[in-house]
Order: sequence, then C-alpha cells, then structure tokens
Amino acid sequence: MSLTSLENRLLRGAQKGDLPAVQAAIAAGADPSGSSNSRLRPLMVASGSGSVEVVNFLLQNGAEMEHQTWGDDDHRFLGMRATHWAVTSGKLDTLLVLLKAGAVYDAVNAQGETCLMNACMTDASPPTCVAMAKALLDAGADPLIEDREGQVALHHAAAQGNPNMIDLLLQAKGSSLSKKLLSHVSRWEHTPLQSALESNQVQAVAHLLSLGARATVDREGRGNLLRRAVVKNSEPIVRVLFEAGLESVGGAARVMPDSLASAAKAGRTRLLKLLLTVGRGDRTTGYWANYYVWGGPLLNVAAGYATVDCVGVLLAAGADERVPDDERQTAGDMIGDLLASGSKSASFRSDKAAIRRTLLRGPAYRARSWTWPPLAAGADDAVAFPSGHPEKVPLGVHIFRRRGEKLVVRLIGR
Repeated sequence: MSLTSLENRLLRGAQKGDLPAVQAAIAAGADPSGSSNSRLRPLMVASGSGSVEVVNFLLQNGAEMEHQTWGDDDHRFLGMRATHWAVTSGKLDTLLVLLKAGAVYDAVNAQGETCLMNACMTDASPPTCVAMAKALLDAGADPLIEDREGQVALHHAAAQGNPNMIDLLLQAKGSSLSKKLLSHVSRWEHTPLQSALESNQVQAVAHLLSLGARATVDREGRGNLLRRAVVKNSEPIVRVLFEAGLESVGGAARVMPDSLASAAKAGRTRLLKLLLTVGRGDRTTGYWANYYVWGGPLLNVAAGYATVDCVGVLLAAGADERVPDDERQTAGDMIGDLLASGSKSASFRSDKAAIRRTLLRGPAYRARSWTWPPLAAGADDAVAFPSGHPEKVPLGVHIFRRRGEKLVVRLIGR
C-alpha cells in the first residue's frame, strides 16, 4: 500500500533534518513512528541523516525505536533499526541520543550484525568508528556476539585494518575476553588474524601478531596463513609473518612445504626467492630448494606446472634436477604434466623447451649455486665448509688477456 501525503511529508522532513516540517506533519495527525506500509520509519531516516533535533522530537512524541527495515532489495539493509542507521551512516550524535533513550544496543539486523559490528566496518572516518564503538561498549554491547557467519566484531575490525578499533575491542573486558576474541573461529574457520590477511590488511596482521594472535595448522594444512599470503601474492604480509616468526603461525615444518609448493606452482618468483632464505641455522637455501613436497622434490612442482623462472630460481638455489619423485620421475620427465589439459597457454611449447634447456644446465647451476661455500679468508686454495656440508671441489676460472706482447692470466676461485 502507498503512503498518504502526510506520511510522505513526515518521512521527507525527517530525512532532510527539517524540524518545522516534522512538527507540522505530526501536528496534522501523522504517527511519529511512521506507517507500517513503509519499509523505513521517520526515526530511522532522521538517525541516518544525523539530525539530533528531529530524533529528539520524534522520541519525545513517542516514536518507536525498535522498528526494523523490511522489504528492501538490498539484503544488507534488512532488519536494521534506528541505531543501525545511525552507525552505518557514521552519525555519532544521533547514536548517543538513541542509546541515552534506551535503545537496544545489541540488536541485530537480518545478517546477524550488531551495531558494534557495523561500527567496525562502516565507511566513516576511523576516529568516528572508534568513538561509536566505544559508546556502544560503554552502554553494554557484547563483543562476543556472532553474526550469521560466526564472526565477532573483531573479525570485522581486522578486515577493515583499524588498529585503534582492534585495541578498543581487546581492552573491552580484560585479558580473558581478549584471548577469546583473538582465537575466535568463524564458520569459515577464520580467526581475526586470517580475516586481516584475507583483506590484505598488512598493518592489522602485524598488529594482531604483536598482541598475541596465533595461527594453528592441522595435518591437512588448513590454517596455513603463510601459504594464503603466497597464494594472494602478498609479499608485505609474507615479510610480516617472517618478522613475527613462523612459530606464531604454525612453525616452519608445518607452513613452509605447502607455501614453497604454492609459490612454485603459481610462478611467484619473488616470493619463492624470499621463502628460500628462511633461516635454517647453518643450512643454506639449498635445504629448501631440495625439499620434498607433494610427493616429490620442489623442482618437480615448478617443472610440472611449467613455471620457467621458478625452475631457474630453484636450480640457482641448489636444487638437483636428477632427484626423482615417488613415481621415479625427475623434473625433466614431467614438464607441464601437472597442468590441466585445458589450461596450457599458447606459449606452453616454448616454455617447455625453455625449461628443458634450463634443466640441462643443472650441473652448471650447481657449480655456482647459492649453496656453494665461500673461500676461507686469507687462503687461496682452502674452502671453508659450514658444519653439515659435504666437501665440494673448488671451482676455478682462468681469464687470459693480451697486453701488448704479454699474456696476462687472472684466476678467479670459488
């Protein structure tokens, strides 16, 4: 049913913050709570427009505070009350008026989102969002309420990357609540830390780790945040995880194999180089370059997915192209074999040839790879070997140059 002329005048006046128009409409007989035929009520639109005067006048004349939006094509607005409209519009002043009047601070919309969650993810300025969240918490809002996805307010704050909001929520009711919030898992098995990572919020990831957030990885590899950062090609987050220490996200033994394989599979050359430098005591990058993943050497993954540059990176890092996988296949035997039949690009033939040529240079790569130890200081013919490395024959190169009638020889040793 359509609205009467009087009801429309009241809604338009509330939306514009026009107090005289609202007063005139109510004086003429309009219901301060609005019509049940309207999906929006005067108090909702006045709260969203930020008109404190109109909100106060409507409340003084008995406007109902807990009516909910209905029938909107956009599901995000379904079930919203006046408090939701104030928060999602970033109107702190009208929110304070509603809370003082006794509005339900933990009311949820059709998505199960509380006003506190809305404050964490609205587009208002970060200081305004924090101020609204503080007002709600002071009124008694519960930060542990879950939405329909099983997320709490901290998930939304982490996804928005607001460190001040994160701090406010974690300080709400002491350290015991803080631990619950940091470890809270949504229906999608995401903690707030992973929500920050999935939204590529580098600062929030670093902040949560500094506050004690941790990730656990099960035997199937679920929860591997390092791998997720590699898949998302987020070098800044990979570096943040390294700086925090891989123990905070499951430990190197759990997170590195899949992360290395994912980098090699996707052709993430820069990230693969970065992963190969993860410290292993006195071991060099050759340790990871020859690591066994997904049933075979890491080099087989790069060859199997035809990522040309990654094959070169691994060989340069000390990978041995002669090592077979569980099926006794070497990297040269399975170039492109892991690619789906319909996913081979037009350049696959040339890529395959390039990988084969690169693998044939394996001995030369090993001779000058990162795993070769340097010459000992002060010794021309001695090689210093870190403990645990087998002895290797030093590599020497003679360079001959003619200077007039003389032949000058220069020896470069490795």
